[in-house]
Amino acid sequence: MKDLLEQMMKDVIRMSLLKATVTAVDRSGFTCDVQPVDGSAEVFDVKLRGIQAGAESGLILFPKVGAVVLVGMVSATDAYLLQPSELDGFIIKQAGFRLEVDQEGNAVFNDGSFDGLVKLPVLQTEIEKLNSYLNAIKQAFTSFVPVPGDGGAALKTIMLSTISSLPVADLSQAGNDKITH
Repeated sequence: MKDLLEQMMKDVIRMSLLKATVTAVDRSGFTCDVQPVDGSAEVFDVKLRGIQAGAESGLILFPKVGAVVLVGMVSATDAYLLQPSELDGFIIKQAGFRLEVDQEGNAVFNDGSFDGLVKLPVLQTEIEKLNSYLNAIKQAFTSFVPVPGDGGAALKTIMLSTISSLPVADLSQAGNDKITH
């Protein structure tokens, strides 16, 4: 029976847990270094993702330097970040979708090439201004009575009096530059 149990357990990964403080983060290498809170030797190259080789995928957490973390130790030289107390950012990537959030809360969907997302309430307000402006022009033309021989002076007067007091749309604040997609 003992031999059977040992045979079944030989492929099971045994892991110990370590509470530590982050001393350095390598974002490009997807690793961090940690100092165990019990004062034992610093652990270098703690992996921030389960599979190191190949393309980034899944969830990658970047802990803040100084954050308390829980590290899974598979062996003395094979460690994985399990849970940080504070983040400096993260990446989620799966099947053609990528989201990266940095320490300031800026979010980039995919490559961010489409600039900021639209702030819908601001956009709606500005579109309402445009609609009012266009409706005023439409009303001015509808109510205009041509005056023979004035060369368009009457049209100019009615148009200026109709639209000069209307606000024009300002779309400069309609985008959220903290979120790009």
